[in-house]
Amino acid sequence: MTDRLLHFTLGPVQGFVAQARRTRDLWAGSFLLSWLAGQAMQEVTQNGGTILVPDISEDSLFQAIAKGAGEHGPAIGSLPNRFKATVPETFEPTLCRSAIERAWHCLAKRIWQRFVAPVAGQGNGTQGIWNRQVPRFWETAWVIGPDPGEGNDHVWLDQRKNWRTHRPPVEGGDHCMLMGDWQELSGFVRSRERKEQDEFWRALKAHVDKESGNPLQLDENERLCAMALIKRLFPHVAKDVLGWTPSWDGQQPLRWPSTPRLAATAWLRHAWTRAREAAEAFAELAKGAKAGLMEPSLGGDNVLSQVPGALLHRSGIENARPDELAESNGDAEAIRGKLLGAYTDLSDRAGEPSAFYALLLMDGDRVGALLRSQEPEVTKGLADFSSGVDKAIRQHGGNTIYAGGDDVLALLPLEGAVPAALTLRNAYRGAFAKIPAATISAALVFAHFHVPLRHVLREAHRQLDEVAKDGNGRDSLAACVLTQSGVTREWVSTWETETNTPVQTMIDAARDIDEMTSGRFFYALRDQYEKAIAGNIFGETDIKALLLAEYRRSSAGAGQTLDDASACVERLFVLAKRNPAAEATQIEVAPSVSMDGPLIARFLARETRHE
Repeated sequence: MTDRLLHFTLGPVQGFVAQARRTRDLWAGSFLLSWLAGQAMQEVTQNGGTILVPDISEDSLFQAIAKGAGEHGPAIGSLPNRFKATVPETFEPTLCRSAIERAWHCLAKRIWQRFVAPVAGQGNGTQGIWNRQVPRFWETAWVIGPDPGEGNDHVWLDQRKNWRTHRPPVEGGDHCMLMGDWQELSGFVRSRERKEQDEFWRALKAHVDKESGNPLQLDENERLCAMALIKRLFPHVAKDVLGWTPSWDGQQPLRWPSTPRLAATAWLRHAWTRAREAAEAFAELAKGAKAGLMEPSLGGDNVLSQVPGALLHRSGIENARPDELAESNGDAEAIRGKLLGAYTDLSDRAGEPSAFYALLLMDGDRVGALLRSQEPEVTKGLADFSSGVDKAIRQHGGNTIYAGGDDVLALLPLEGAVPAALTLRNAYRGAFAKIPAATISAALVFAHFHVPLRHVLREAHRQLDEVAKDGNGRDSLAACVLTQSGVTREWVSTWETETNTPVQTMIDAARDIDEMTSGRFFYALRDQYEKAIAGNIFGETDIKALLLAEYRRSSAGAGQTLDDASACVERLFVLAKRNPAAEATQIEVAPSVSMDGPLIARFLARETRHE
């Protein structure tokens, strides 16, 4: 018998992963998708097949699925949702789909029995909704056949996806607040059954609080579908379903920081060092708040890690619900006043934390084309790269959500975001040292923690696909500042040019740009000259001369020699100038010079400086 090639894919990806309200939702969706893909891969290997892409020989998640992992095991999704394998001629791809369904139903059953079944009777057809949604969510597709040669099999799945055969059920009633295409589980219609719907979700929340020992698993007004609830509660049944407890360090259970906590990461250590007594007093007052149960420890004796992430920010204390502070409203207001007083005392000594964190999204350029021409070498390079991603992210204070093949998704504090992106880009090039055409693009969104997480992720995909890849010719980093009002600043550059290194310049400028000039300098330039600059009225020499003249008129440049001032302007121009990659095809759609680059450097400098 002759072996055949199998290409297999599992989805939806964005419909499951990106619909997230919390950082843990984002992680759980990504991990579960990777884990389910691993079930299909294991089915192939158990039936005489061999996984060709990705390289699973040293993948920790696949090894845990195949052989077990002890008490604590991998916590990062490292297996992509699609794979290529050789299989015996008699192999049936439906076995892969069945393996996914068995694992998914096992997980769903644990969630149902432990958390939902005890209160399902208070709903309006809750079990029917669950039984309709769970089996019909996942979409699988595959192509199997003889090897056509010359890598032409890599287009099979793309062609197969044009033939859509998956039809999700039509969902009526009120819809899930997280995954809006699906009905929420109570079955009641809010417009006429608000009381019954609220009673169901109060009962479910009370039972989940009791079972999990954490009153923050469900928000007061959250109404979710089966899939969203499975993502949210998965960590509480992970040990039973996976066979191990997901852990980053192999010693303690996984804990995810909230976005307010992530934004405050550097400040927590700074405040503990600068004003320990004030920090201890503030942390002692915050002990009774509920929201701190899910935040990870900083290690050592820094008790600020016990404070709920939202309460690390003045606005979080001011806007906290009474039930998040105390049992009664009267007590809550008294505690709020004391917390604000202690926070003021602490911030007077140590400054206040940034309200921004970073989401990093990376994706290899033209990987499909490279696989068609150099599959073994590219597969090994991808495995080498992905195996080092989490270490690099952790070295820069971040948390890896997904690291599989050429894809990376991570959350970081501002301080480590651009350095982490550059470190990973260099690691990617190192993994493909013998394949110069292998490049990677990235997007960094510096997001205010009040911006919904799914909006942050959507903007990251836009920055990656439209700005870094299509707009700047790939091999680029796109970065933006995202507030509740939208994107306020945007910068894109190739990683390095023949004459300079713009991304490293951004890192350096974020450390000392305040010493070079004031923010008013950049805003004045933008207001006075950017339209003329964007209209390509001036050449580079003219623009530099203009910048130099304005800089020497500023307070920072007035006392400098011409040579020193020229050196500062040259450095600022690297950030202001658009630096396209070699493959750029749409440079004309964006200004060639913009003050957004220097302004982003200044933003990073200001937000990461604690006074």
